[in-house]
Formats: sequence, C-alpha cells, structure tokens
Amino acid sequence: MSETSAVAPDKGLQQGPMLLIAMLGLGVFFMGLDQTFVVTILPDMLDDLGEYELTGLGRAAWIVNGYLLGYTVAMPLMGRVADAYGHVRIYMVSVGIFIVGTLLVAVSPTLPLLTAARVVQAVGGGAVVPISMAIIAEALPSERRPLAVGLVAALDDASSLLGPFWAAALVDIVPWGWRGLFVLNIFLVLPFALAVRRLATRYQGDVRASVDWIGGILLAGGLASLTVALTDNGADPRAWWINAGLAVLALAFGIAFVMRSLRVTVPLFNLRLFRVPSISSAMLLYFVDGAVTITAMVTVPLITNVLWDGSTLDGGLNLMKMLLFFPLGGITGGYLSTRLGFRPIALASF
Repeated sequence: MSETSAVAPDKGLQQGPMLLIAMLGLGVFFMGLDQTFVVTILPDMLDDLGEYELTGLGRAAWIVNGYLLGYTVAMPLMGRVADAYGHVRIYMVSVGIFIVGTLLVAVSPTLPLLTAARVVQAVGGGAVVPISMAIIAEALPSERRPLAVGLVAALDDASSLLGPFWAAALVDIVPWGWRGLFVLNIFLVLPFALAVRRLATRYQGDVRASVDWIGGILLAGGLASLTVALTDNGADPRAWWINAGLAVLALAFGIAFVMRSLRVTVPLFNLRLFRVPSISSAMLLYFVDGAVTITAMVTVPLITNVLWDGSTLDGGLNLMKMLLFFPLGGITGGYLSTRLGFRPIALASF
C-alpha cells in the first residue's frame, strides 16, 4: 500500500478548509448542548415522566449517567473505528446515531426508556469530538492545526457554558416543552453535518487501522457494571450483595480489558503511557476533578428547583455562575502554564 493511497484527502478539504472547520465546530457546539442543558430541565422531565422529584432523584441520575457512560465508551472506540473506515464516513454515521438517540429521548414515555435513549444519543455525540479533530488534522497542515483545534474546543466548552441557560430560556417557549428542546436540537445539528459531508467527502484509500472490538466490549462492560454499582436509589436501595457483585464484575471486566490492551497490536489506547508518572497523575487529577464537577452540575439546578422552590430559569442561571469560569480558568491556566510550568499551575488550580 503506497503512502498516497493510504492518506488521500478529498479535494473539498483543500478548497474550503476554514469553512469546514467552522461547520465542524458548530456541529460540536450544538451536539454538546445536551450534556448540560438536560440538568436544568431535570425537574420538568421527572414530573412529566411521573417520577416525584425527591424520591426519584436516584433514578433520575441515570439521565446524566447514561449519557456520560455512552460518551466515555464512544470516544476511544468510535475514534478507532473512524481511523479504520474513514473519518468523514464515521462522522456521518455518528451524527445519525446522535439524531436517532435524540428523537428517541424526545418520545420516551418512561424513565428507563429515556435513559437507554440517552446512551444511544451519547454514543453519537461522544464520537463526533475526536473524529472532528481527526478531520482537522487531515484538512490542515501542522502549523495551522492548533488554532483550528482551539476553535472547536472553545465551541465545545461554550456549549457546556450556554446549555443550562439555553434550556431554561426555551423550555417554556418551544412546543412540547422539554421534549421540544430535543426535537429542536435535531434541526440545529443536521445542517452543519450535511455541510461537513459536502465539504469533506469520504477519504479514499485502504483501511489504515484495525479495531479491537473485544476490547471495546470489555471496556463498555466494565464501565457499565461500575456505574450501576455506584449509582443507587437512596429511597429504594438495592441489596448490598447486588452492588458487591456488580463491583466484582466491573473488576473482572477491567482486568480482562487491561490484559487484552497489553497483548494486542493496536489497542483502543496505549495503557503503557500510564507508566509515565506525569501522565498517570494528570489522569487521576482530572478524574477527581471531573467527578466533583459533574456532581455540582447535576445538584445545583435540582437544589434550586426542589429545595429553594426556584424556577427552571433560576436553576440554569445558578449553574451558569459556576460554568462561566470554566473557559476563563482554561485560558488563564494555559497562559500561566507556558510561563510557570504545568505542575505548579495544575496543583494550584486543583
């Protein structure tokens, strides 16, 4: 296989790369809104689904957890699938999965069905971010990539920032309430996806990477088992031995995934990188930080609505007070890190 045949970008990428970058960024933005706008309208969703807000909070957590679970599994697995079968092709497949999942969320009559639909939605949304970055790498020379990647990353952060306010401002305006918000999202995402397809048609060439499907199944099984074990309904908890069994199952999946990743030629991601102390410590710090952040994102709107009797808009505005500082902290931290080093800034931020 020649180098030319292995990587043959489409002419559309060469004709309008900056327009392509803008379409990729806006697609990431509108698909990312669902990550945070759902926490603002959780009380409305619970009420509509017949889940009393106080006793149903344990089950309601799965509206967020289900999405995060699908998102986490999709990023490494779908990224590898895109490497194997073409970035633009799998980008469009991922958008299709996201749209189907979003439509299923909008019509779900019960909380379990809605949770399953959120997982489907997240698989598509989680895949779009790394694939967008890969398309940028194909479309632009190395010296022009940082700005383009920064633009897409900024729009991804902006969606998290504006999501709560977006939902709070529109939930009482759009038809069908919170369900209408999800339907609206489909019409907002589709034009940008079609524009990406137009500007960056399928790459030509042979398959460039294999996909460790078994590793993906093991990863999904481990994360799902661990998430279920850690997420229980305080009003109606499971028997302790069920959670213990799920934890053991998660450990077994995890060990099997690690062993396979160390054995196969092309794993989902290279676990040997964790031998580098700076990488492993950074991952641990980011894990703790992410857990605390997600907890706050879910509880702030619920506390506002349920305990303080605030409106949906109040919940969104309270959450925005926290999220507003995310991009500010990211820009400030990046600026200071280049001058003072990564370690002191990371420790001070934590």
